[in-house]
Amino acid sequence: KDVNKRAVDSLVWSGALDELHGPDRLNTLKMFYTARGDANRIDELPKKSDLRQMLDEEKDLLGIYLSQHPLDIYSEHVDWEEVKKTNERINTFGLITGYRVIQTKHGDDMAFVDLEFKGEYVNGVMFPNVFSKEVKRRAGSKIVPLGRYVQEDIIVKVSAYFSEDHPGGLSFVIAD
Repeated sequence: KDVNKRAVDSLVWSGALDELHGPDRLNTLKMFYTARGDANRIDELPKKSDLRQMLDEEKDLLGIYLSQHPLDIYSEHVDWEEVKKTNERINTFGLITGYRVIQTKHGDDMAFVDLEFKGEYVNGVMFPNVFSKEVKRRAGSKIVPLGRYVQEDIIVKVSAYFSEDHPGGLSFVIAD
């Protein structure tokens, strides 16, 4: 009872107590709430927690992904220095951390997309021809512009070319 509820929540969701009850953080919280006599708090917990929710909680509390990165199951390490030297097209998965859609002087939409690739932060530009490219998300779905899928905190498959290295980070032109 010397540790307040907020501290317990933070310790559990950050992964600091994974050694006590394993990576099932919901069960760890239930154990602490039961020990503290806070049964009503157990009812407030989600019924189940997936890996992405667990990692998002970690990032919100600590500012970094600690136990693993959401992209670990999707992609391998990219040698960014090699990509810069060869200027070859990369095809990998990235996490959209931010974006800004603007209109060109001709009235076409395009986007500046901030991407994270397992610890490397990259700026991407999606020109109007790519932003408006019609795609199917999966078989049987509607055909919609690719730009419609640009949303924060989603994992996307990216095909891009190196553009420049500047003080703000690497820049790429997104091809698909």
